[in-house]
Parts: sequence; structure tokens; C-alpha cells
Amino acid sequence: MRLIFESLGKPKYASTKDWFSWKWQIKNIQTISSNRSFFLSGATPYYLRLIEKETCLKPIIEVSQEEFKLGYQSLKDPLGEEKHSPFSRLIH
Repeated sequence: MRLIFESLGKPKYASTKDWFSWKWQIKNIQTISSNRSFFLSGATPYYLRLIEKETCLKPIIEVSQEEFKLGYQSLKDPLGEEKHSPFSRLIH
């Protein structure tokens, strides 16, 4: 099997040397804020170019309200193991 990737091309504001430098990419991480929450995330310019081409990648960096809902994992004993423990603070 052979994979073929199309070139994304670099934006006009970046030199070729900078665009292919991981240090430049890290220095230029762009903060992405969501008006739905207080959480900020960020992405490198390269990753933002990927999102422009493939919008299915956007949920990876976009925060949704579902991520802040409390579930069973927030319970003191989410798996109900305390009732089987012979001693306090011992789970096996």
C-alpha cells in the first residue's frame, strides 16, 4: 500500500525555512478560544492549515460543552468496589 500526501503549501507570511522548522511552528502556536467555555486551546500554523483543508480535524482542538459535564468518573467510587473491600482504603 502506498500513501500519497498532497502538499499543503506554506502561507505567504512564512519563509520556507521557517515553515519547515518545528521551533518556528512551536513559537507561533495560535490560541483558539471558545465562547462556550473558559478553556483555551492552541494549534501550530501547520495544523491550522490542515484544518483548512480537512475540516473533520477541527473537533480535535475545539472544546465542546460535553467535555465539562460530570459523569460516573466523578463519583467517589465509580466502579462500586468499596463494598467488596475487606479494609478501608484497600481496593483489589
